[in-house]
Amino acid sequence: MKKPHFLFKFIISIISLFLFAGISNDANAEVISQQLVKDTVTATLSNNQSLFLPPLSLTANLKVNRVTINAENTNLINTWYFDVLYSCFLHPSNGFLFFSDAGKSRSVSTPTPTNISAANLNLEASQTLNGLMFAGQNCNQEQVYFQIIVRNIANDAKIKFYGNGSQIYNVMEDTPPETPNIDMFQVITSDPVIILGECDYQGQVTYVQWSLKSESSELLNRQSICNSDETWRTQEIFNLWNGDFIFEARNDTSTISQAISNFSVNIPNNINNPPATFSGSFYSQPIKMLKTRLLNNNEAFDITTIPLNQIFSINNIFINADNTNAVNNWYFDIIGSCFISPSNGFLSFVDIVSGNHFSSFITPSPVDIGYNQIDFDISSRLNCNQENLVVRGIVRNVSGGQINLYGNGISNYFVLNDFGPNLVDLNQFKSDGVTEAEEGGNVLGTAMTFKANISSSANNQVKLQVELRRTDEFEGEFLNTPTQESVFVDSGMEATANVFDLANGAYHWQARAIDSQGNASAWQEFGEVGNIDFIIKPNPLIIIPGIVGSFWRKTGPNSQEWELVLDPILHTYDDLVAALDNNGYDLDGVNQNLFPFAYDWRETNEVTAQKLANEIERIKSLCECDKVDIIAHSMGGLVARYYIESSLYQDDVDKFIILGTPHIGAPGAYLTWEAGEASPLNFINEKITELVIKATAHFEGFHGEYGTFNYIRNKVLSVPQILPIYDYLRLTPEGILSQYPINYPENIFLENLNSPENLIILNESDVKIYNFAGNSFFDDTIEEIRIVNDLSKLPLWEHGYPENFDNFFGDHGLELGIGDGSVPILSAQALNLSNVEEILINSDHQGLPTNAFDEAFYILTGKTINPIQPQSRVERMLSFMLFSPVDMQIIDPSGRRIGKDFITEQEVNEIPLAYYTGFENSEIEFLTISNPLDGEYQIKTQGTNNGSYEIEIMYFDDASSLTRNFNANTSSEVIEGLRVSLNAEDLELSEIEPEDIAPPVISSTAIIPEYYLNSTPLQFDYSAQDEGVGLFSVSATLDGQTFESGEILTFTSPGTYTIVITAKDLVNNIFTKTISFDVIYNFGGFLNPIRSGGNYNLGRTLPISFQLFDASGQFMPDVIARLTAAKIENGVIGNDIIPMSSSGSDTGNLFRVEGNHYVYNLATSSLGGGTWQLKVTLDDARVYTVIISLY
Repeated sequence: MKKPHFLFKFIISIISLFLFAGISNDANAEVISQQLVKDTVTATLSNNQSLFLPPLSLTANLKVNRVTINAENTNLINTWYFDVLYSCFLHPSNGFLFFSDAGKSRSVSTPTPTNISAANLNLEASQTLNGLMFAGQNCNQEQVYFQIIVRNIANDAKIKFYGNGSQIYNVMEDTPPETPNIDMFQVITSDPVIILGECDYQGQVTYVQWSLKSESSELLNRQSICNSDETWRTQEIFNLWNGDFIFEARNDTSTISQAISNFSVNIPNNINNPPATFSGSFYSQPIKMLKTRLLNNNEAFDITTIPLNQIFSINNIFINADNTNAVNNWYFDIIGSCFISPSNGFLSFVDIVSGNHFSSFITPSPVDIGYNQIDFDISSRLNCNQENLVVRGIVRNVSGGQINLYGNGISNYFVLNDFGPNLVDLNQFKSDGVTEAEEGGNVLGTAMTFKANISSSANNQVKLQVELRRTDEFEGEFLNTPTQESVFVDSGMEATANVFDLANGAYHWQARAIDSQGNASAWQEFGEVGNIDFIIKPNPLIIIPGIVGSFWRKTGPNSQEWELVLDPILHTYDDLVAALDNNGYDLDGVNQNLFPFAYDWRETNEVTAQKLANEIERIKSLCECDKVDIIAHSMGGLVARYYIESSLYQDDVDKFIILGTPHIGAPGAYLTWEAGEASPLNFINEKITELVIKATAHFEGFHGEYGTFNYIRNKVLSVPQILPIYDYLRLTPEGILSQYPINYPENIFLENLNSPENLIILNESDVKIYNFAGNSFFDDTIEEIRIVNDLSKLPLWEHGYPENFDNFFGDHGLELGIGDGSVPILSAQALNLSNVEEILINSDHQGLPTNAFDEAFYILTGKTINPIQPQSRVERMLSFMLFSPVDMQIIDPSGRRIGKDFITEQEVNEIPLAYYTGFENSEIEFLTISNPLDGEYQIKTQGTNNGSYEIEIMYFDDASSLTRNFNANTSSEVIEGLRVSLNAEDLELSEIEPEDIAPPVISSTAIIPEYYLNSTPLQFDYSAQDEGVGLFSVSATLDGQTFESGEILTFTSPGTYTIVITAKDLVNNIFTKTISFDVIYNFGGFLNPIRSGGNYNLGRTLPISFQLFDASGQFMPDVIARLTAAKIENGVIGNDIIPMSSSGSDTGNLFRVEGNHYVYNLATSSLGGGTWQLKVTLDDARVYTVIISLY
């Protein structure tokens, strides 16, 4: 709203001080002050600034001889002067106004206190044409206004006016008048009533002031001139009712002569009644009582004065008047004018309202003349150097007569029927129309309601118009142009105007009432002028992720509580949340309006939709609002759709932004549902899905070859709900595309969601839907799957095995087309509803929340988002998965840690974009590092119990993956160290190696190589020690049989025995100690005649004999002993042969027992001459030899 011009404020503060003290309404003015002094600074003016003097009446001849003002200049050398101006409304024959100035000026040198006078400042008035003469022309006004303008003032100087603190010293001089005497007067009580009186004629014109009163109030207050015949009379007084009245007359300038008389009016058949109650400045019921003024054609008269500190509108003006010409049609103009001071410092004038506003009447009967919609809207267009606007009327087309105005003798009777329609009780409400919006407070949502009580004194229907602006537009100003409005309501009713789709920001508003006839009230600003009225924050926004888009995380570093959060692994939604949080949305706190909706994606979408309904109710209660907005990604869009299309819906979603939702399914889900497999194409997304599902499957006890498959079929109930409901399986080798649902896994959920009935519900809802589909502009999205029937794959691939799916190379039976890498374009754009705006953007599936957030923000708020720096896209991933019983800590090549701090027993995460499941209450522990550095990674593990554990490390990017496994053992509180190296550029991931490579050391009882049969039993002890991570186990076997330390070794069976002792540390460094010993017979040597080197005759029988004893010397008769012979030639022993026995009692080459000897009779003739080695082999595996010669 425009502020009042400086000069207005100045005049308001000065006008009460700036008086023509003692100036009367005639030409005789006494001297007010004979001595002017420099006392108190009353006013200070800059160059071209002005002051108004109070007006003087022009109803009689008036002459001002001199005006004197006490003032000085703060500039010591500058010569300055001032103008005294007075102006007149002139009405020439064409009936339109113009203005004429007359002014006097005088130059004075200062700074000494100076009495500045404008001499010969004459203002003369006459009764020509019953009007006023000014500068030789008709002045169509009742008063003249003086204005003083100071001129030629230096920029750094001021003019100080001095006075006594309450008024400026000034003098208007003239000769004091003589005093007339009031004599007896006479009342003629007829209709009209006339009162006659006498006065002393002193040779000049004098006046009598008189008044007429009733018992309740003063009716008339008027003056009459003393004519030359020394008589005076009142005007005709019309419409007096019968009753008692008081008449009072006195001298105009003193009370020296005064007379009061009571009289009664008693007129036969008098039909006049007392006027209605006096209301403000006007009678509410104008009556024809006293002729107030007689007007000629083109004469002007004052109607009212309007303050100029507000926009003003008058609906109707009614004037009580008649025409002395009984047949003439006449009319009048309404005018109002403004003094303005241009750069030259002289006044000029501008008409605010003028022109051919008229009503024609046949008179002389009393006539109420009305005007509609006189709108003095000057405060928004002009700098008016005055406090009030005088509204004047000018009679027109008066011919052959004059216009009588009726009133109380001084003021004309008129009624301002209505000052425009009225409005009160302006208030602002939130979108429900019930909850008041606090002035300057935050409003969640994009809608507001404005209310006011509006009325019309003419009982017209009225409507509320509102101008709503952001405070940052149009420099915080209003344009006085409505932006919203209500419907018409009956006068006195409450009107309501609504606004929707407001952008974020601070707002202020003003309102007015306008009736059915186009009459408008002044604009009224809500609340404190210049304040922010409310701040729009958008509807609460819920972000719904897709499948595997939520995961568990501890609520704090030391907390044992877990919560579901948005994708802490791939960080799919981090940019979206950060951008919204930095642009007016609040993620937490009392003004929270951003709500991530993480959920257990393993449940059915129907169950999740019920949880969404509960969350929406909670949010509405929190924000005291009735609508929310939703951004839903991937499967999250199906959850939100089910909510809106179901009986759960409470008409509480305003905007619904969908990002890459498989409205009719995604073929990639077939791989997961049929075999628990991930797509071999989109490695990042699919591998993370595989990792998460595998981890959760293991946690819930699904192990083995079909563990993941069985887990999906029994626990991940959302997967079958994203299977396609269109034809996508192509039989091989026939090449025929099967028709859904025959030989397809069916999806009842999507069939119902996309039924005609539910699509109608969605289409006819008031939800504003914006459907974003991603297009990577590559053929990288599964559209069809070529399948073959392979019963060997069962229970996997029940509905068909993708051709060559397990091959390392090839297309894996997947036919690719356009989409975002996960959802085909035909599914993402499958809604085809009239209330859905389709938006296609260049993005893959994971990138949609980031790539769409600027456009989504504009949809939500109507404003352009302040950009943020998106975080690095997850293009590579390194994951570490542990299977109990250990916790872990990973240290990357730059020394940053993630995992468990084994000293503080708290979680630590120093790696950006890394995720850790935590280490409490979890049988499976894993962490991921996005965009990992190349180099060596240290893996620290701490045992939570005794046992074996497995660690699986995977590296994958958009094109490939590598997996490394390591098995180790642990004990409670034992910390172990492993390491693995990554070279992403060359796609190398080393094997996992322990930092400790030293094996344990084994100790055991000493064992000699040989023991005689039945030797004394021996206790055998063994143990191991490890100086590194620690010993995991030590064990021993005796000839393959477990042999505990401390067991007793007995030597009761001949043969060779082996003890193997194995020691293993926690990281699988193994040391094995092998001890072998023999249990043998005590061989007493060869008996005579056999001796080493002996010579024997060829052909003789040569007895070979020996004895065998145990450790105690007892002969052992049951030993199996065999004899062989080998010829020695040139020092080389030949092959063994079985010699011949000369005794029939020998069997083959076996020795027989005779007494306490073992004997074999060798037939030497079977050997031949030469040197021979004789060999005796016992069943204790011992061999005994002797060399003999035969000749």
